Amino acid sequence: MPRREKENIDYTIDDPDTDHAKRPTAEEIMRHFEETPSPDISDIDGSDDDDDEGNDVTHDYHFSRIQDYDLNYNTKQLGSIYEYYKLGNSNKLKKIELAQLIVAFENDEENADLVERRQTLWFYMRELKNDPFTKKYIWAP
Repeated sequence: MPRREKENIDYTIDDPDTDHAKRPTAEEIMRHFEETPSPDISDIDGSDDDDDEGNDVTHDYHFSRIQDYDLNYNTKQLGSIYEYYKLGNSNKLKKIELAQLIVAFENDEENADLVERRQTLWFYMRELKNDPFTKKYIWAP
């Protein structure tokens, strides 16, 4: 390979098993990428129970929610969420158990209104805690 000025390394990889005439160009690859629809977040709801891939996505979503609660919330915060949903006393539960029970509760369609209300209220509490004036009045998680 001839060396080009201002470049350290120049190389080409040829695959002997690939016909060069059939190899897609960069423009063809980009066109294919742009024409391919992106996955929709609605696929996560698990509504297509006949599709094994949909179940994997749903399982991954549940697992990621549990991990989010486990990593980003302390046991006291999870206990507050658990008690807000009136799921019982959280004193004897481990942190990961709280996260699993909360995610199971939140993924039940019958609880959607209560879950949305809790998330809204928690958002308001975070906003109040971040405000220099109102933060001294907020004690909740």
